[in-house]
Amino acid sequence: MAGKAVKEVVPDQVVRKTAEEWVIAKQVPSVYLAGVKQQKNWSKNKMLEEREFDTALREFLTAAADGRKR
Repeated sequence: MAGKAVKEVVPDQVVRKTAEEWVIAKQVPSVYLAGVKQQKNWSKNKMLEEREFDTALREFLTAAADGRKR
């Protein structure tokens, strides 16, 4: 019985942009970016993948306003 040749799936080129570029591309309010940068201690022009940006933004938007742990 011959085995099937399995193609390895290689993801397309990973897109990395600055946090500021992701804000423009996703039309996120700049106030949210300021909060995410404060929470994550990001500097200006932090390079990120899209999923990293989305995760950080989601964490910021669902976090407690007073900084306590849920």
